[in-house]
Amino acid sequence: MLHLVFSKNNAQQALNFVAEGDAILFMESSTLSLLNKSTFAKDLQKEEVKVKFYALASDLQLRGIANDELAEVIDIIDYPEFVALTLEHSVIKTWN
Repeated sequence: MLHLVFSKNNAQQALNFVAEGDAILFMESSTLSLLNKSTFAKDLQKEEVKVKFYALASDLQLRGIANDELAEVIDIIDYPEFVALTLEHSVIKTWN
């Protein structure tokens, strides 16, 4: 399953719902929760064995978040890679 997380408020909820083999793409304001010194970043590290984490590059740039400020488990992707993720996963869950 691919989880699309748009809101910082729903980031933790989405993380609690994931299963092995899932992917989470953080978009819009949810990218603010990905800073490497946050408590949430530590939660991501615990799940990195079973889940892939992504952030949309344009949303990071829009919010002034540099790549080196992110949790290490986050892969930064662009729109074509986003489309590829949607094709890779037959089920998509949106967290607004």
